[in-house]
Amino acid sequence: MDKRFGVGWIGMLIGGMIWFSAGAAWTAGAAWTAGAAVNAPTDDEGHKVNTEEADSVTVEKMLDELVVEGYLTSKKTATGEIFRLSDRARQSGDPYLALTEIPLLNVNLASKSVTTQSGESPLILIDGRMMNSGIDPIDPKFIESVEIIEVPNAKYLKLGYAKVVNIRLIPRPTYIYAELRTRQEVIPHYGLAGGRFEVGKSKFAVSGSLFGNYTVHNPTDYDFGQELENSIRRQSGRDIKRKFAFEGDVLVKWIPTRSDYLSLLVMGSQNFNRSYGNSEGTSESLSASLGSQPETLRLTTADHSRNDDGGIVTGLYYEHTFADNSILSAFGYHNYAAGSSLQSSLETVGNAVDLYEAGEDVTSNKYHLTLDYDTGSRLPASCGYGPRPITA
Repeated sequence: MDKRFGVGWIGMLIGGMIWFSAGAAWTAGAAWTAGAAVNAPTDDEGHKVNTEEADSVTVEKMLDELVVEGYLTSKKTATGEIFRLSDRARQSGDPYLALTEIPLLNVNLASKSVTTQSGESPLILIDGRMMNSGIDPIDPKFIESVEIIEVPNAKYLKLGYAKVVNIRLIPRPTYIYAELRTRQEVIPHYGLAGGRFEVGKSKFAVSGSLFGNYTVHNPTDYDFGQELENSIRRQSGRDIKRKFAFEGDVLVKWIPTRSDYLSLLVMGSQNFNRSYGNSEGTSESLSASLGSQPETLRLTTADHSRNDDGGIVTGLYYEHTFADNSILSAFGYHNYAAGSSLQSSLETVGNAVDLYEAGEDVTSNKYHLTLDYDTGSRLPASCGYGPRPITA
């Protein structure tokens, strides 16, 4: 029996979290102007608005009765474009709603996801840093600018990202963010619950999350027949599956000086899977002598399986920015994973009893250390030690 156990390291290098929620997906477009005046905005009488000093755009996004309307300014760069949100967007209270103002992004407010116009999921940087707690804890009134990098350097390309979104924030006072989510079925077969938080200020913050889900009663009824060499078996029964799963993380971010950034990330998960089955039937012998009746015996089976797996990942990230804006970064992690399985089956045919059991236990340890020196060019220097880091 070959079974692999492990824990997925999701968003380890980028610290991004994916959260799910119910709601209808919403997509909207926007008319906009950047660089040369194309489809320039007009006033109520149809006259073109003067945009000589700065490119501007009037953007309107609507979700039921929720409207963001204001002026967005942008600036072209060698690698993309930098946007400054309107006052209305920054006061919306929702970072995803505020980002709908940017025409180069598609924002799904229901799923809290951001993609590019081509449908790609970009790498999200916060103040230029990959190890962050994502978009959710951001109050949009502290967003200074949003840079869309369409020509990223090799550091990001080797991680599989063709587009990068860099959200820069102005200094924030002490803040607290908290969110709770739950979903329970009316007939409680399946449910999930959990929450996440972040508390801190501009130079120090702690964030974390804990989510769990369960399946307590998932029955499958079956009937089948089986012809063996000396008998024919007919059985009917029921299998019941149960599952409990937990995952959580804690991220600590610290900026001791304007040139240094340090973060510690701990992620863990655990899955418990159980399966129980019982069946009854008959076993009819095919080896009866001529003139005698085939022997029919009572057949019962009882099956049980257990599959548990989980692990913990600990990562440490350090970044230093030099006077010429080149960046030296170091990232290391340790991944411990463990799993165990056990299958047992008890079969009774008449007075004969047959017991089968099999199981295994597996553990693994992985580690990795990466050093990067980024001059801002397309060819940064990089070296690593240990297994290749998980980027999925």
